[in-house]
Amino acid sequence: MARGARLPYLRPMSSRFDSVPHRRALIDRRAVAERLAAIETSDPTAMRRAATTELKAALDAGQSEIAQRLREHPSRGHEMAAAGAF
Repeated sequence: MARGARLPYLRPMSSRFDSVPHRRALIDRRAVAERLAAIETSDPTAMRRAATTELKAALDAGQSEIAQRLREHPSRGHEMAAAGAF
């Protein structure tokens, strides 16, 4: 590192979520992206509606997974908070 160079203040975001196990169970980003890309319409309103429906379903599934994990391990609140931010 060059003299006088500053270290970044924040660590990379990925390290914040390293404590969250099985992140793909919360959201499979690749699958969601593929489903969004598969939406075929030229109408912007219909596209927005379909994308919103898809994203809402992914959000609901992730929140359901977090709630299940919290029921199974109620003492892991910090982990669940990180999972919710993920």
